[in-house]
Amino acid sequence: MTDERLGMNEDQFEDEKGASTGSFLLLKEGANIHHVVNGFKVSSSAYIPTVTKNENTGKLNRVQRAVDVLKPKTGYYDSIIGKLINNLWEINKGHNVKGSPISVSKKGIGLVFDEGETVDADNPPRLQLVSYPISVLQNEKNKTGLYFLQKAQTIPDGEGVTKLQFGPMWALKSVIEKIIDPSLPPMRGTSYTVRFLTEDKIAQTFVGKLPLSALNADYDGYDKLYNLVFTEAERAVIDEDGSEMTKNMNSVYQPLTDTQMLEFFEKNPVDLTALNPDRTPMFPYAEEVMKKLQMYDVKLLESSSEIDENPQETTEASNDAVDEILDADKEVEQAESSPVVDESTTEVVEEEEGW
Repeated sequence: MTDERLGMNEDQFEDEKGASTGSFLLLKEGANIHHVVNGFKVSSSAYIPTVTKNENTGKLNRVQRAVDVLKPKTGYYDSIIGKLINNLWEINKGHNVKGSPISVSKKGIGLVFDEGETVDADNPPRLQLVSYPISVLQNEKNKTGLYFLQKAQTIPDGEGVTKLQFGPMWALKSVIEKIIDPSLPPMRGTSYTVRFLTEDKIAQTFVGKLPLSALNADYDGYDKLYNLVFTEAERAVIDEDGSEMTKNMNSVYQPLTDTQMLEFFEKNPVDLTALNPDRTPMFPYAEEVMKKLQMYDVKLLESSSEIDENPQETTEASNDAVDEILDADKEVEQAESSPVVDESTTEVVEEEEGW
């Protein structure tokens, strides 16, 4: 990967293809310190309430399965799943209920070094795929996340020249704190705080001093900064594994076609008897929903007689194209005002000065 510069934009590798990927590094509760190497590839997944047979009891268990869907700008609203979710949204809206029973969320998939791992002669650093909730990268409501941090600007005392307040996300270690409120269901009680580890001795040598052009792929000081922030062992791993891992990163998100989506529903009928975490019906207007879903030849489960009424629902991932858990943290991020949050891009600004 010596001839490639580290990714700073979520769509930089949008058109690359690669082999299927391995497992994800999970965000644990508390502080997670990661050093971003490349990313992020943004995926969009729908969460389908369905059932799976428990081999031990023979009964059906309720689950939510994640499937990759198209993004708004690439045909989501014209797809079967897009039309289906919008119809569910309209049904709820007609009864003054917000949202849709079937939710869609975005994740950012990238490559990182986990600073929490032991690194020594017997345990060299290793690149890992990570899946972040989109709010870790870009929380539009609060203007927080890695994309906002890397674009933050400041004017150093006495210089009068605008600089980056911190620097590119790959140049600094990120501290991502996962906070869980035990009084709330996991999908509503999980939040994140994100900051750069500016107290790091290496970071102290350049924080507040980098020009805006450090966000550009052709930044003159790239090599100097790259060699400073990554150890020799880390650079060796990036050179050896980076290109293949980047292909893996880009291959994880594979939206299902309408044909594949119908095949998914054939094997995983929509559970109209599904329950919310507070045990209220997920589809309170099931009869209206049934009529809408039948328009799209979606297979439905209308009776709960064979379901083991376990209060602990689970979230699984199932994608015929990629057998991988994209929703590794088992969280569902609901959009508050529309079925899908529109995409936003990271702007890169030209600057004349090098660090």
